[in-house]
Amino acid sequence: MPIKKNSTIVCFFVVFFLLLKPLLSHSQEPDVYFYKIINYDEEGRSLMMPYFVYSDHKWDELYVIDGRGRIIVYNSEYYPILTLDKRRGIEAPLALALDREGNLYVVQAPTKKIPDYRISVYNRALLWERDIILKANMGGQKFQPKRIAVDEKGEIYIVGNKFQGVVVLQNTGRLKGILSPVEKGKKAYINDIKIDDEGRIYLVNIWDSRIYVYNKNRSFLFAFGEKGGVMGKLSQPKSVAVDVERNLIYVVDYMRHSVSAYTRNRGRFLFEFGGRGWSAGWFQFPVYVDVDREGKIIVADFFNNRIQIFKPGEMIGSE
Repeated sequence: MPIKKNSTIVCFFVVFFLLLKPLLSHSQEPDVYFYKIINYDEEGRSLMMPYFVYSDHKWDELYVIDGRGRIIVYNSEYYPILTLDKRRGIEAPLALALDREGNLYVVQAPTKKIPDYRISVYNRALLWERDIILKANMGGQKFQPKRIAVDEKGEIYIVGNKFQGVVVLQNTGRLKGILSPVEKGKKAYINDIKIDDEGRIYLVNIWDSRIYVYNKNRSFLFAFGEKGGVMGKLSQPKSVAVDVERNLIYVVDYMRHSVSAYTRNRGRFLFEFGGRGWSAGWFQFPVYVDVDREGKIIVADFFNNRIQIFKPGEMIGSE
């Protein structure tokens, strides 16, 4: 009898493994390696709840916005070289982007001095040039901007808080239109935007855990992402980054404390890395992700008060 019982148990686990194997084959081991932590500015002051990162591929610099209401600029070795704060007109930064000429566009929240949302534009020497005041209503919706991107033509894309679609402005600030993906028969709420080196546009919908991909002419290509709390699904996707050379898309998941990788051509899930923790390689509610020009993955690790950087291996997101 004991032998028969043990044989039954062994058979059960063999069958279970065979059933599970096809599911496991849809993902691969993460070919990502911890590289570096950034947690201070050029004066040695610590970062506090960093919530935005932007890697400028042309000039090979990193821009970080943290909870102290400032922008810290790092060089190609991730050494801090400059802080933009009230002394340069940066008071309430929410997000930023650079155009092809190196001009800096900073979305700022209202202040006592300037009671409107605005885009502050700085030249390559980081000298203020102009402010674009943003209307409180766009397309019949209340508009509170929070994310920005600039395409190769200099047109400006603005994501608003709980706003359906993305506002597209001419470089002067004049409204050009609203790019509105549809989900379940309704215009989708968008919480982040990214434009890659080839002009593709990526919109993130945190509520439905979907990412919408458009070409540089704003024609829809495909969407991907499925809501859930397990590997291969997204709970609260906050941000997206793109490695064109390796054909990869990275999505940072706030509630799952992880970064998921997908193929750039179809949005097929490949792997994820991270998890909740305090040591290197672990996250505490990560909120933003970007990729530098060498493919290193940069993550704003919010409650760990740091930026973590990872190096990719030889993986390629082929179909």
